[in-house]
Amino acid sequence: MTRSEALAAKARELASKAVSLERSWKYSNSIGGWFDDQSGVEELMTQALSFVEHVHGVRHPHYQRTLHWYNQQSLEGLRSVKGILVGMADNIQSGFLGDLEARVTIEISADFLATSQQLADAGDKDPASVLAICVLEDSVKRLAAMHGLESAKDQEFSVVINSLLAKKVIEKSTHSSLMSFKSLRNSAFHAQWHEVSLEAVRMLLMFLPVFLEKLRSGR
Repeated sequence: MTRSEALAAKARELASKAVSLERSWKYSNSIGGWFDDQSGVEELMTQALSFVEHVHGVRHPHYQRTLHWYNQQSLEGLRSVKGILVGMADNIQSGFLGDLEARVTIEISADFLATSQQLADAGDKDPASVLAICVLEDSVKRLAAMHGLESAKDQEFSVVINSLLAKKVIEKSTHSSLMSFKSLRNSAFHAQWHEVSLEAVRMLLMFLPVFLEKLRSGR
């Protein structure tokens, strides 16, 4: 099960709990409404709040709305949170979350590359190499995950690249380019600075924008 599938399943699981809890709602003209299973409602709403925060963060409208309805402690609030969870499950299942994560990743990677380029232009090859290699490593493994190679995050760089080639995600020319940066990767990650050249860093910085486009398009 992929991360997106697991998140969608969790959202639907929480939403289904709300259905049974709705039936515990009671109402009196004199004292208003209440839940017979108040502890169950509290547990669900707390789980829903944590789940939405985990997926979207505290600044997202879904989190703000869930927090609002959490504080209401009403049937309307329970039903609204159920709707948010069902909507999230549908969006995640349709790939919306993956698209969002890819866009955020690309933006962060672009920032890293800009900083790396500035460092390289100033002749600071060592920190420039580390930033560029971080982008390379992360991009390769994210591309693998997008194509069902979920174990890629725990595998060695060259193994992931070979898997991408075997699955025809990348062409032989791209595979060759990626493998050519393996030595630079190992030197940068193991602080073997005498083996890091400014020329190699600049070549990687020229290659990465093109490779990031593959991540953006999912090819």
